[in-house]
Amino acid sequence: MMGRKVRAACHRIWDILTGLSRGRRVAAALVFLGLGGMFILYPETREPIYRMADLELLHPSRGIVAWPLVERLGPPESLVLDAYFGNEVDVSGDDMVVGAIGKDAAYIYHLGGDGWTLAARLSPEDMQSGDRFGSGVAISGDEAIIGAQNAEDGSGAAYVFLRDAEGRWQQEAKLKPSDESNGALFGWSGGVAISGNDAIVCSNTGVFFFRRSGRKFEEIQRVIGEFRRGDETVFHGFRGVAMDAGRAVIGDGIANDHGRASGAAHIYVRGEDGVWRSEARLLAPDGAAGDVFGDRVAISGDLVLVGAKNHDEKGEDSGAAYLFRRKADGSGWGFEKKLVPKKARAGDGYGGSVALTGNVALVGGYRFCDDPARACSMAPAVIFENVGKGWGERAVLSVSETVPGFATSVALRGSTAIIGARQAPPNNAGAVFIYQD
Repeated sequence: MMGRKVRAACHRIWDILTGLSRGRRVAAALVFLGLGGMFILYPETREPIYRMADLELLHPSRGIVAWPLVERLGPPESLVLDAYFGNEVDVSGDDMVVGAIGKDAAYIYHLGGDGWTLAARLSPEDMQSGDRFGSGVAISGDEAIIGAQNAEDGSGAAYVFLRDAEGRWQQEAKLKPSDESNGALFGWSGGVAISGNDAIVCSNTGVFFFRRSGRKFEEIQRVIGEFRRGDETVFHGFRGVAMDAGRAVIGDGIANDHGRASGAAHIYVRGEDGVWRSEARLLAPDGAAGDVFGDRVAISGDLVLVGAKNHDEKGEDSGAAYLFRRKADGSGWGFEKKLVPKKARAGDGYGGSVALTGNVALVGGYRFCDDPARACSMAPAVIFENVGKGWGERAVLSVSETVPGFATSVALRGSTAIIGARQAPPNNAGAVFIYQD
């Protein structure tokens, strides 16, 4: 088996080197063998962008595939102290949105011949310092939605921005929850989604469905989570949400089917009348108390990916992510695969960020670092792919420097992976790392 891996790696070296230079402003690369395996480096910085020993050759016919780091973005403003740039990221086509809650800002980047360039800085008309605008972000075509979880005295708000015919992003609407309870954190991290005329916003008091009517969004539904704790009914909200083609997945990380905070995820479908109806309730087949299954979710067509960052597969809080597929006859959803990186370890928190497009899944291992000066858990993000022979690891995405909070958030655009690192140095400035197959 090892001989086959070595032969496949050798056959791929030329492809990797030419791939690195093609359209990525990398003239050449260096290859050397060391105790840790084979490395490919940028010639200018000697930064490891691909370490063969970290990849699993599960599909020998394809060889080892490199996803090199092609770009790093930092806060576009000069004052970067505690900007937390990259706390949330999302991508749609050639546009990316990046949250920076420390700056109460969100930024739109556009992909062109010179890579990702800043197109707009989004800021609400009535923003106040400390609103944590940028706590949740999502983009779809010419629309973006940005959460501000501390706005309205902690009740929270979400803002919809629309790109006009001249390419300018303008605020279109401000969304607020019907209950407006203090501390609801409406629009919090991972809790906003937008597609066409629909917007969904989560808070710790429920999930709210909005529908565009003219140039306004109206709340049409509210769903409140609940579970039994002894003789008591506990009501709660939701955090993770994702939407695709009239179907939404909503995370319920504190559901208690398999014990307290084992978690669940709900599938909703929008009917022709505009009403969202429950289609399925997903549970981890091996869920346990404290897994928080559903804290982060992603959806792509008939596939759903659900993170469980506190699952203990490879040590305490090593994490996992679970794939579910809609049955071909439309009769329901079935469990497909549990994704656990081969080198996951205790504290990695895999499933703390997830993304999904087609048959490619991206799972981030994120755990907040309360003291960036010390060596915090910084697990690499892992690409999984199904090429007809089942799901397997395809690549490990990491950086050579110490980056606390690496993979705070993740997004996928075809063969491009976007990794947010909200605590990247210096001084929690944050960064976004972009890899490309």
